[in-house]
Amino acid sequence: MSDRFEYCFNVELSDECVGTQLNILCNLFADGFMADTVTFESQLSENRVVEIGPNMNVVTAWSSNMVSICHAVGLTMVTRVERSRRYVLDEDANRPNFVADHYDRMTEMVYDKPLTTFETGIVPEAVYEVDMIDDGPDVLKGIPGIAMDAWDRQFYYDYFVVKHSRNPTIVEIMDLNNANSEHSRHGFFGATLIIDGVVQEYTLFERVIDTLTVNPKGSIVSFKDNSSVI
Repeated sequence: MSDRFEYCFNVELSDECVGTQLNILCNLFADGFMADTVTFESQLSENRVVEIGPNMNVVTAWSSNMVSICHAVGLTMVTRVERSRRYVLDEDANRPNFVADHYDRMTEMVYDKPLTTFETGIVPEAVYEVDMIDDGPDVLKGIPGIAMDAWDRQFYYDYFVVKHSRNPTIVEIMDLNNANSEHSRHGFFGATLIIDGVVQEYTLFERVIDTLTVNPKGSIVSFKDNSSVI
């Protein structure tokens, strides 16, 4: 914490946290385990503060780790913790420009006021059946975000309708769409490559892997389950 910046720890509890338990929680948040670095009120000038934190729709990995630590030391009432950043703007600072320079619009959001709950008010869409029985395999073409070719659509039609005599749910279709996507399976990236009618000796994936083969530079594990070790 300084006079220009501070972290804010937003804690969700399933039960009361007081006395010794509260002291333990504060020590987990403290800078260098120095309890006096934690206060229960903001130390910044509120009228020029911009607060940026995680998007409330997604529990962060940081929160999951912190909750595990809390449970390990007996604070089982802690169910979620998210850390936001609070900045004091200069007098001549442009707020929109400052925000654009200090947050990730994909994973973060600006808190217009201090959080009092993690509830967003967003209600998930109800699970429904995709009517492949009446509308056939091409009904999948009308679902936003689905990237299945004719072979895929027919395959799932045969599986759900012909084999099991039922419609799939939208959850099943979206899961299959993700699991069998090009990103996951490399059906095209790892397929036979034909350029101007000539079958190439390599696939696109093999061409990418060649860069590592030629110049490994100490890489131990690569192109295996999305991981690498240096």
